[in-house]
Amino acid sequence: MAGERVAPERAFQLAEGVDLVKEKLKDWYPAVDGADGTKRCLLLQRANLAWDHRLRREYTWIVAGLGALLFVGYLLLALLLDQSLQDYVLGLLIPSLPAMLHAGDVFLIQVDAAAEGEASRKLADQLLTQHARSNGAVGPAECRSLQDRVFAGRRAAAMVPGWWYWLRRSSYEKAMAYGVKSAGE
Repeated sequence: MAGERVAPERAFQLAEGVDLVKEKLKDWYPAVDGADGTKRCLLLQRANLAWDHRLRREYTWIVAGLGALLFVGYLLLALLLDQSLQDYVLGLLIPSLPAMLHAGDVFLIQVDAAAEGEASRKLADQLLTQHARSNGAVGPAECRSLQDRVFAGRRAAAMVPGWWYWLRRSSYEKAMAYGVKSAGE
């Protein structure tokens, strides 16, 4: 499902430093007491999806803002230097187009990924409601189906940079714990 088997040497390289990351991520998911396995799974999938789509949405605005800032900054620089339109286009605009186009691509990819994450979170909400109303009719197969959807969406989308994740982590963990508690009641 995930592609070719990773060579042992590459697996070793990738695993170096994992203990440091594992320690930082210890107890990342909040505790879910008094719920059956399916409900716990759905609550934590929902929390993860809520976190992911919010993180992506915020990051899209950073990318859009930086792209706009680059464009406006170069325009102001050209005005300050009293450049002709030709000098501006050839000296500043054209050389910066790859960066601005890349920012636009990243923006659109993250917007789509955030929308897919939000749709998956809503599906998790529906499954939680269905599970509560049907006294357990939702089971591991539905949890697995939702997890496969999440995996497919994340596999197709670009990642949000680690620095943005670590910057927002504290706030998001509090919101996630509250969300799990609220949705679990």
